[in-house]
Amino acid sequence: ALPHSFAWTTCAGDPSPPRTFSARVARRKECGSAEERIMSTHTLNALLEKTNDWDKDERYMATSDLCNELQKDIKMDASMEQRICAAVLKRLDDPSNDVQSKAIQCLAILLKKVQEAQVYEICDKLCGLILDGKDELRDIYSIGLKTLVADVPEHNGKGVAQRLIRRLLSGVSGDGVIEIKLECLDVLGDLLKRFGHEVEDDHSLVVEVLMAELTHDKNVVRKKATASLGAAAVVLNDPLLNQLVDGLLSNITSQTDQTNVRTLIQTVGTVSRTVGYRLGRHLDSIVPLFLKFVGDPEDEATQTEQHNELRETCLQGFESFVLRCNREIQPHLESITTTSLLFMKFDPNYNYGDDEEDEMEEEEEWEDEDGYEDEEVEDEDDDTSWKVRRAAVKVLNAVVTSRPEMLTELYTKCGAELVNRFKEREENVRLDIIECFAALVKMTELAEARKGTPTLVNTEQSPAVGLLESMLATVMTASMKQLNGKADKTKSAVFAMLKSLCTVVPSALGAHMTELVPCVCGCLTDKNQSLKLDALTFLRLAMENQAPETLQASMDRIIPLILALVREEWYKIIAEALRVVQVIVTVLRPLDDDSGMFIGDYDYTAHVDPIYEAILVRLEAHDIDQEIKECAIIAVGQLVSTLGDQLTDRLPVVEGLLMERLRNEITRMPTLKAIAMICASPIGIDLTPILNEAIQELSQFLRQQSRPLKQTTLETLMALVKSSATNMTESLFDLILSEVKVI
Repeated sequence: ALPHSFAWTTCAGDPSPPRTFSARVARRKECGSAEERIMSTHTLNALLEKTNDWDKDERYMATSDLCNELQKDIKMDASMEQRICAAVLKRLDDPSNDVQSKAIQCLAILLKKVQEAQVYEICDKLCGLILDGKDELRDIYSIGLKTLVADVPEHNGKGVAQRLIRRLLSGVSGDGVIEIKLECLDVLGDLLKRFGHEVEDDHSLVVEVLMAELTHDKNVVRKKATASLGAAAVVLNDPLLNQLVDGLLSNITSQTDQTNVRTLIQTVGTVSRTVGYRLGRHLDSIVPLFLKFVGDPEDEATQTEQHNELRETCLQGFESFVLRCNREIQPHLESITTTSLLFMKFDPNYNYGDDEEDEMEEEEEWEDEDGYEDEEVEDEDDDTSWKVRRAAVKVLNAVVTSRPEMLTELYTKCGAELVNRFKEREENVRLDIIECFAALVKMTELAEARKGTPTLVNTEQSPAVGLLESMLATVMTASMKQLNGKADKTKSAVFAMLKSLCTVVPSALGAHMTELVPCVCGCLTDKNQSLKLDALTFLRLAMENQAPETLQASMDRIIPLILALVREEWYKIIAEALRVVQVIVTVLRPLDDDSGMFIGDYDYTAHVDPIYEAILVRLEAHDIDQEIKECAIIAVGQLVSTLGDQLTDRLPVVEGLLMERLRNEITRMPTLKAIAMICASPIGIDLTPILNEAIQELSQFLRQQSRPLKQTTLETLMALVKSSATNMTESLFDLILSEVKVI
């Protein structure tokens, strides 16, 4: 007998009942699917009817619900697809902007649901509306067609591209309404980016039409034609690309109209950024031309927005050449670097005096009593020279990161110039300048790493490191000015640079730590959480790479701030603060690697209890982030290992918590490491209270499948045997040996 839920029921038009159980189940599913299709069709019919309602709210809700229905896994016949497509396209003409917007959203979903023929019909309809539709709705039609180009399935791309390309080009080349030309250029650019390779037969026509638009009297048309040519250049074959570039260069030399010349130069720059290395054969012609049009920063006649835009384009072209045409650009690097250094300082509307920082802050904060900014400040907001400076810095960054063989030369030529520009008034440019110098330091770090560990044979300091050390005083002065400023992003960028300095020139940096610590402490109390994290990370690296005595004098100021951050709420701050605490412990009581004994006479006793209490709060907590748990366990291991003789009365509490964490699968790995650290302490911490229990737990770990767990367990067992062998019974040794011999 069938269960009640599988009792056979007759579907409309069904033949006689199936005889087998499996056949009946299959028929039941078919009936269910048929019922679902009927319900879905009924719902779609109702929604399509409501899309024509007189009430705009009803039309909006119906279109929105239609979107939701289409997102479901529904099946539609050809007739329903046509009706839905027609309804959605009709809503593009809706008087309500909200309904139009929802129709475009619905169109993007519909393209992935309907058959190929319907996609092409939508494509033809939208393109026709752009070319011949209502003027006031042309922007909506354009958005719809852009949506189609962006969202149409890949397998329909070739058909869509071939149907659109000629019609769009006719719209671009036509002499009719300017808005048609602009919308067609927009869609053409998107089409070439996604499906340009599908219309290879029309590439020469695309180039011809777009080249003609570069001399249009409207600037907006010239800009859009330039962008579209950049998109087309990516998919052009080499002969056609070379023909395009030769044509542009030829037109530049023959043109007398400076507006057209600027457009052509910008087009060459745009093409260079998109095709990269493929332009290598033309660099001997392009680079001198670009250098000519970049001009002289002191020429007041060229200090206009149009010239700044041209300069930015040329400099962006240089950046692309440096990164992508490694061999061909080599002869031009010196002139490009020199020009970039000049324009990194190009700020004709601002005078950097001795009190530039104070002036900058006053300008940023000044407002009159009515709340309106001064007219001069407003005029400076329209100044575009900062884009030129930023582009110049990016060129220098490209040279730094791609030319490690020029490291010494770059320090000599660019190092001091970059540091001097830390005072840049525009924050976006200032960040790029600091990042560029940080890249120079990072490349030095990589070069030193490639040299390997110093040996008796190889002990000479590299010239790049020597040059970096010689300018370190200037770097630190400029950095501390920024750390004492108000721009949080700049401070974070400075900390990123200082972290690299910690590993490249640790000893030289140590001489400046006394002056640097107050700046770091100020950032540790800032409201910006990300800045706090950056300051903590730098402080940890600085303490790890400096001689302990360098920072011991600052511990009274640093420790209270760090312990306060251990009580913060954000888990990343807490975890990093605990890592800093771990390093602080080693600074308070340094360990001599050679003798294995503690050295120094610094009085650390006043700090032991506050550090212990701060760690204990996080060690005892259960409902905290995993990262915090691990950091707290490692920190307490370091504390007991280094200062355990000051915590005699509290050791039982710590040992009990460590055993509790050892039994927990999530925290046992860091606990094993903490126990190993305690065993290695020259103080000789007494682990007798937990010895038997710990060894039994560790013996069980050796039976686990995890290789890292076994390895860490063996290391911890070795440490326990070395430190506590005299307190171990024969049965414990037997237990260890019985587990180890199996491995």
